[in-house]
Amino acid sequence: MNLIHWTHTIRAPTPFGLVSRTRTQLYPNRVSPYHFRHQPSVRSFHLAPTAATVIQTAQDTLLAIHSLTHTPWFLTIPLAAVGVSLAFRLPFNVYIHKINQRRARFTPVLMGWTARISRDVKREGIPSSRESKELLARHKKLASRIYRTVGLQDWKLYSSVLGLPFWLIGIESVRRICGGPRGIIGQLFLGRTEDVAASNTQGNVEIPVDPSVTATTAEHVKNLPDLSITLEGCLWFPDLSAPDPYHILPFALSALLVWNMLPKSKAGLQQLAGLNPGDKVVVETPAMMRQRRLRRVLIVLSALIGPMTADLPAALHLYWLSTSATHTVTSKALSKFMPIDTNIVQRCVGYEADVIRPKRIEKAVKATN
Repeated sequence: MNLIHWTHTIRAPTPFGLVSRTRTQLYPNRVSPYHFRHQPSVRSFHLAPTAATVIQTAQDTLLAIHSLTHTPWFLTIPLAAVGVSLAFRLPFNVYIHKINQRRARFTPVLMGWTARISRDVKREGIPSSRESKELLARHKKLASRIYRTVGLQDWKLYSSVLGLPFWLIGIESVRRICGGPRGIIGQLFLGRTEDVAASNTQGNVEIPVDPSVTATTAEHVKNLPDLSITLEGCLWFPDLSAPDPYHILPFALSALLVWNMLPKSKAGLQQLAGLNPGDKVVVETPAMMRQRRLRRVLIVLSALIGPMTADLPAALHLYWLSTSATHTVTSKALSKFMPIDTNIVQRCVGYEADVIRPKRIEKAVKATN
């Protein structure tokens, strides 16, 4: 009798708990979509580590500039502020200035259409209670169409907001160096607590501390990344990690911010105060009214910034003053080298004569002949 050859391998006996097995255990080569979506090895993107890395890089860069140039902190901080303003904020200011410069060319066109729209509104017999609202609506629609055609939309005037994150990163790095309270970026992305031990070293090298300096410094500056900031001030604020004892810097900051927000022309000041001349027809679009209200709010906030931040370290006020002064100087330079044509075409009053009258000099020439 021949032996029977098996055509398949002998399977191991199945345990009794077959029914209790899951689908993945029964079919090891199959992975359900639900199981794939919930793999523990998949990592999601978090904004907090990225913000911390960027701020730490800015802080290390500022410390490296100070150590390489050997400049005191009262010069290093303003130079860093000027560099940030010129590199990241000036391009947006130039872009907005060019938009306003091109918009000024369409002022005569808008003035002509304003008279046409006012005449059409009166001709259509719209009630006087709705006349101003209808005039504003039509003027807004017309201005939006004209500016959209030439690529000068209103939303492009707010592109300077894109330079604000770079300014915040710079002031947050200065804040960490001088040991001030946590700022906006820290509160939003890094939480309310901070690892102080990480800032006690510069890179991987521990900074040596002079015992005489440690004895004279306050408790809150023992964990600063560079203790020289407590000695490299100037004038009446020799310690940049402490508040200004006379509060001159915060009030100077408020004065400079208010000066930057105020219009520089008499007509602009009258418009900001809501005092329009009575002999001229001025059409204010909703966008113009929103900008005027926003500017009023910003002026009030600018006046309150100094008293509200009087207890902050002097390094922060020095950085903020430097950026505001840079903005003032660049605005003056743009107004001088890229002037905006503000000449308004006067509206014709009355009727012109059909005959061109000769000038007095022409009459004198004819009399002599």
